[in-house]
Formats: sequence, C-alpha cells, structure tokens
Amino acid sequence: MVTVIVQDDNLERAIRKFRKEVDKEDILQEYRDRQYFEKPSAKKHHKEVSLKRKQEKENEAAAKERK
Repeated sequence: MVTVIVQDDNLERAIRKFRKEVDKEDILQEYRDRQYFEKPSAKKHHKEVSLKRKQEKENEAAAKERK
C-alpha cells in the first residue's frame, strides 16, 4: 500500500510523490489486468504475440542499421 506524508502543507509535492510511487509499484497496470478475467491460455497467447511483435521490430531496426 502506498502512503505519502504531506509536509509543510505542500499538497502538490505530495501528489507528485504519490503518483511516482503508484507508477513504480505498477498498481494501475495490475488493476487493469485484474479488471476482467482472462483465461490462462489467452494470457499466454497475448504474451507470445507481443513477444513476436517485439522481436520483429528489433529485427527491422537491426536491418536498417546494417544498410
């Protein structure tokens, strides 16, 4: 659980610090992942597809660098 202490009545600084902590702990991403149930096989499929896309992008970038 993320907690931020407000010092010197500086609420804006506390909000910035809170957002950084939430980003660091991937709380919003976990919320989005758990919002709807997804079968384990579907998760595996999405992961494989995204890895394949990432590898293709890297291969294209490497090919451009060689030219």
